[in-house]
Amino acid sequence: SRASERKARRHSYYYGEGRRAVAHGPEELEDPMGRPRGRAGRIEKNMNLIDLQIQSSISDGKYSPRELVIMAHDMRLTTISITDHDAVQGVFEAINAGRELGVEVISGIELSVDFHGKLLHILGLGIDVEDRALTAMLAKAVQDREDGAIEMVRRLQEEGFSVTLEAVRSETHGGAIGRPHISEAVLKNPENRGKLGNIRSMHEFI
Repeated sequence: SRASERKARRHSYYYGEGRRAVAHGPEELEDPMGRPRGRAGRIEKNMNLIDLQIQSSISDGKYSPRELVIMAHDMRLTTISITDHDAVQGVFEAINAGRELGVEVISGIELSVDFHGKLLHILGLGIDVEDRALTAMLAKAVQDREDGAIEMVRRLQEEGFSVTLEAVRSETHGGAIGRPHISEAVLKNPENRGKLGNIRSMHEFI
């Protein structure tokens, strides 16, 4: 009924970008992922929380799939999805960790798609990560990212930065190359400190 819907909304908080969590208790819980608070300005203990758009270190995230599941467990999240950019290598690792810790992990991906010259990001949930058509498409996406990374590394070298493709690959943990991996390779090399100036984080460099 409309009345019950209004009552539910009064007890709802929004976590992250549009992710809903229904609160059942007043006790606050710190967010180990360090992400923004919801509209209520806090994260409640005993919430029924979900997060269906998380990137791991397989693409452009900071933490491994298993580490993300551990964080989700510590935050009392009930359901999450690992949605790496054009990559599914971390899904099984996350699912196995979820089974150990009691966190439901939904297979997912965030696909980069060219639509009439515009780059779109399409979120896929509950996908078959072993589907042949999907894996073939992702193999091409990995090659495209590799080609783009080679070009970006070349341009950075021309600008005087000390960075190699091997150093970039070491940041991917077996996943597809992305801009964050290139940034980390540049930031970690002490030879680049002079050119970086006050830039200290990956986001500042990008």
